[in-house]
Amino acid sequence: MEKNFKKVLVQFGILDKAVIDASSIIYMRKAGYLSGLAAEIRLFSPNPVINETGYGDLPVKSVSISNEAQSNDHLIVDYSLTHQIPVISEDKKILMQIGRARRPYFNSLMMLNFLLFRHKLSADDHGVYFRRLTDFAWYSPAVLAYSKSIYIAMIDDMGCPPI
Repeated sequence: MEKNFKKVLVQFGILDKAVIDASSIIYMRKAGYLSGLAAEIRLFSPNPVINETGYGDLPVKSVSISNEAQSNDHLIVDYSLTHQIPVISEDKKILMQIGRARRPYFNSLMMLNFLLFRHKLSADDHGVYFRRLTDFAWYSPAVLAYSKSIYIAMIDDMGCPPI
């Protein structure tokens, strides 16, 4: 498992852009850290996906896709693979497709760890956003444990302050 931690931390170190799905946009906006993430990396999303969120004032670059007749999930996957950029999604099917293609992927919970890794959040702020997120977003015990493990690996490797 330690190799997974190292791999995630390396991915965090080079992450500068990602395609984001509607659920992650909604989750991070409701929790209050979408703008903070968008200030750190460039976020892209296909027009129909942005429309799905119901928000008009997002810090996400709307992108056109030639075949917008596809499902929004397919638009996210296609954009990621075509442009070779990571995905931020809560959808297990999307994440599995991106994983099979050996592309990096993250969820909203992991983006909290990313912001802490980049020293854009204090440990206290991380805890506040974590509680806000998990007040309405459900994550399996395994996903929560993995996120906590990444957090602990950051503490060990980088000396990040504990939550």
